[in-house]
Amino acid sequence: MGPYMRPIPVGASAAMLFSLMVAFVVSPWAAIRLLGRRLREQRYWSRRPRTGGPGLSPHHDAADPIFAHRALFFIGVAVLLLISVALVPLSWCA
Repeated sequence: MGPYMRPIPVGASAAMLFSLMVAFVVSPWAAIRLLGRRLREQRYWSRRPRTGGPGLSPHHDAADPIFAHRALFFIGVAVLLLISVALVPLSWCA
């Protein structure tokens, strides 16, 4: 059973990378392409000031720093991805 099960982790890792690419590239592109006119009409793309104080919407409190520093966020995701991929050749994973 060993030779048949050995490629599964590599295939699962490749599937996760493709899924990450779809989540970061294809899904936003498709949303803009399909909903672009509707989103512009509803002014979702405008940078309206938030009303209320901190804690009003917890998801905004968590997402605002990410959107303010997008490049840093994507660099962090890439570094974490490289570290997780490096675990295999370094034999640090079980």
